[in-house]
Amino acid sequence: MKRILFSLAALALVLGSAVLISNTDVKTATVDQLTGTDLEKLAYQDPATGLVAASSYYIYPTGATTYEIDTVTNATNDTVTIPVNLLTDRNGAWSVQATNISGTTSIIAIVQESTYLGTTASATDWHEVTRDTFAATGNDWLFFDNITGFKMRLILDGSGTQSTRVQTKFVGKPN
Repeated sequence: MKRILFSLAALALVLGSAVLISNTDVKTATVDQLTGTDLEKLAYQDPATGLVAASSYYIYPTGATTYEIDTVTNATNDTVTIPVNLLTDRNGAWSVQATNISGTTSIIAIVQESTYLGTTASATDWHEVTRDTFAATGNDWLFFDNITGFKMRLILDGSGTQSTRVQTKFVGKPN
């Protein structure tokens, strides 16, 4: 029941994000300029500029109807990495929608986090948070609670003979 309620809440957040994106509570500053009120929000940092924004949520890709779209073919892997450093502990989910093009869909979706704050984390810096298997076309949410890593990514690990279109979206909010 908790998963269903959270799923509905996460879906409402994604669908309602078109209104939230113009929200005036987003603040951009350097890390030392954030106040206690800002730190109650989800703070995230652009690694290239060092600038930090604080908001009530973070979605990637931004936009209510925008998704990261990829095709997993046979035993290939595809990785979607959040392009910012997430500075606040968070809860949230990855939305994954798989559509079979040909063959038999067989994908393992793996959510990972890293505590590395630099621009590029090495393979050993990543740790698994959760995973799920897709053996058919459909939608699923991969939920996570109390994540503390600065970086997050989703690995789509294909196997067998297939061509599967995958749409993904990340939704996070502060604990």
